[in-house]
Amino acid sequence: MGRRGLGLTAVALETCLSSSKRLYDHVLGRTTETDAALKEAFCYGFGDLPENLELIRWLRAYNATQPPARQVRFYGVDLTGQYFPYAYRSVEAVLTFLDHADPALGREVRKQYTDLIPVFRSDKYVELTQVGKDSITGKVQDLIALIRRERTPLTAATSQDDYEWALRQAVSAAQDDAFLRSLPPEWDLLGKSPEKSEANASWNHKAEMRELAMADNLLWVEERECRRGKILFFAHDE
Repeated sequence: MGRRGLGLTAVALETCLSSSKRLYDHVLGRTTETDAALKEAFCYGFGDLPENLELIRWLRAYNATQPPARQVRFYGVDLTGQYFPYAYRSVEAVLTFLDHADPALGREVRKQYTDLIPVFRSDKYVELTQVGKDSITGKVQDLIALIRRERTPLTAATSQDDYEWALRQAVSAAQDDAFLRSLPPEWDLLGKSPEKSEANASWNHKAEMRELAMADNLLWVEERECRRGKILFFAHDE
């Protein structure tokens, strides 16, 4: 890989941001995951590619020999749900962070989001009334506001790194919410076809929201890594 010559300190690719925190922690040696768990932490089938799992193993082995300043971090920059039924995972990730940082606050917030988890997913979202969608939007924005408001105690109870990830995971939930709100009612989420999407100019325009969200997430990675080194970013192009 020649990381030392290139000055790379991060790898980013087109997989879910929120669940990629598990991969991030694993390559830094903070946790130990099974191959099955690593595959699950990838999204949209990227975990089925043996090269991606080999990359994670290589990064973990490399980082074990390096001081923190030279360790290579791993990020996903894609939406967590979009037209797959996973948007709720961002909210779950934030709730898990709160459980660890402030158990009492975590229990209180979980009660408020019990009804959101089952429906904050693409196959359920389109069936919601406008009132139901507005409720999700409000709760997601409230979650972002809570994490920002409690920055000092949450950071003190965990770390700056974990706090920044939790805030970004909350932002990722808002990205998915905006994306799901834009879906046309007739969109076939579970059996979508390229022909249908190509014929729908309105949908193609709305799909640009995903590209903007990914660019914003990549900017977040760049801001975190700009003082450490360079980022290797790769994605597919249909």
